[in-house]
Amino acid sequence: EVIHTSSNTMAMCLQGEEAMTEDMDKMYQSILDNTMPIIWQEYTGACSKLLAAWVVDFSRKIAFMRYWLDLKTEGTVANQLFGLEYHELLAESKEGVVNFEDVMKMSSAYQKTTQKVYPEKLPRSFWINAFFFPQGLLTAILQTHSRAHRIPINSLVGVVQLVFLVE
Repeated sequence: EVIHTSSNTMAMCLQGEEAMTEDMDKMYQSILDNTMPIIWQEYTGACSKLLAAWVVDFSRKIAFMRYWLDLKTEGTVANQLFGLEYHELLAESKEGVVNFEDVMKMSSAYQKTTQKVYPEKLPRSFWINAFFFPQGLLTAILQTHSRAHRIPINSLVGVVQLVFLVE
């Protein structure tokens, strides 16, 4: 909301429809310097990335979340990919290196045996950087498995497989 509102205010200031305040001037200078505006940092957290790289990353996070939400929507690409074997999606990648589109596709893929255990459409893989608090996601995964199988959560161990992205 803050980013949207301040961006609209900046656009109105640049068009001469609103007076340029000190905060808007600082934001404008930050944008020109390709750095995160200070008024955004309170809501986005401190970021060492250049603004352009942050915007690309943020756009990808939004796309990932939308794709993930589409799992339950009939007729969407994500919904249609549900049930594919995970290795079928990786078959076309070279040496385990995939692009961003592949990451979104993989979030919809399941091993068929997983569907029997968890009938809900939950992603098999996650782009961990898409989450603002990934520890919460990992804990929730362990809790869900623990409850479904009546296993003490402290006896579970998470296994992570890294797949490298090609920009």
